[in-house]
Amino acid sequence: MTLRLFGIPESSYVWTARILLQEKQVPYDLSMAGATGLMDMHKSPDIDRHPFRKIPILEHDGRRIFEMTAICRYIDTVFGGRKCTPEDPYEAAMNDQWISVVASYVDRAVIRRLVLPSVIGRMTGKKPDADKLKRATEDADHALGVLEPVFAAKNYFLGDTPMTADFFLWPILYYMKRLPAGARLLRKHTNVSGVLANATTYPSFAATMPKAG
Repeated sequence: MTLRLFGIPESSYVWTARILLQEKQVPYDLSMAGATGLMDMHKSPDIDRHPFRKIPILEHDGRRIFEMTAICRYIDTVFGGRKCTPEDPYEAAMNDQWISVVASYVDRAVIRRLVLPSVIGRMTGKKPDADKLKRATEDADHALGVLEPVFAAKNYFLGDTPMTADFFLWPILYYMKRLPAGARLLRKHTNVSGVLANATTYPSFAATMPKAG
């Protein structure tokens, strides 16, 4: 049965799932009925497949899975191709640790509080709250500061090969760089900026990159 991924390609979390699927060469169908992008995705009936109306949602063999860590664990366990979660218990824990850091702190500051308000403001013509953006920028600066020494001598969280934690981070950095404030922060945090530069050359990242909009 075809694996179905519900969401819009512009979503950073949907992009993370697609990087993993591409890395493992898993065929899938990406759709979001009636949605053309960010502004109307909540009108799609597919959003109700998640009890909190979030994306992505994965369906496979009649089974439904939501929430990103569960989706990634399922994909990496069920399908062939290289393992994108470490086998070593300590490294697996570190992978989970960095996923949690990225999802709880980096994504929250960058995507939820900086990128989305700025993008929605452009689309609606309504300027976002300047004080809230300032605080989000400060929190994003702190989050990148935590990551900066991690990448002092490597491009991936756990050595020479990207794992799911890296797939969580890459889309966030990509969208961050497209904002003036985000680009300034990346110029400040040069190691993290190097992570993004390396990611843009990685085949599974490049192959799943959403169309520019």
